[in-house]
Amino acid sequence: MRARDELRYAGGATRKQEERGPLGINRNFSKLFTSTANLITTRELGEAVAVTLGASIACYLVNHGIVVAAVSIELAVVAALCLERGSHLQLLASASGPNFCWTNDEESLAKHEIYNAKAVQHMWKYYCRRVEPL
Repeated sequence: MRARDELRYAGGATRKQEERGPLGINRNFSKLFTSTANLITTRELGEAVAVTLGASIACYLVNHGIVVAAVSIELAVVAALCLERGSHLQLLASASGPNFCWTNDEESLAKHEIYNAKAVQHMWKYYCRRVEPL
């Protein structure tokens, strides 16, 4: 999927992607790295990804997927799985027509409280139960 410079939302208005975040995911959670669509193979590109990531948990790499950086493996895995599911749902919803609209930034930031350490541990344990033994 190629990154687009603008997103369309309710009423047909547009907003630049940097303002809203990739695929409508809140910019405080994920960023979009667009400097190259190639693999990140040099220190300079890696540092550029890190700068783009900033304090966010995830960064979309154009044409490649995501990079996740968190304080624990549990948080990184849960964030990646939530982002994957959220991106899939966002894609389905955006295909529903012109009346699709984004969650506003204030509401999105308020939802960050939902993903506290205890909730992340519960989600981690849930995903661990779903993994089949090797």
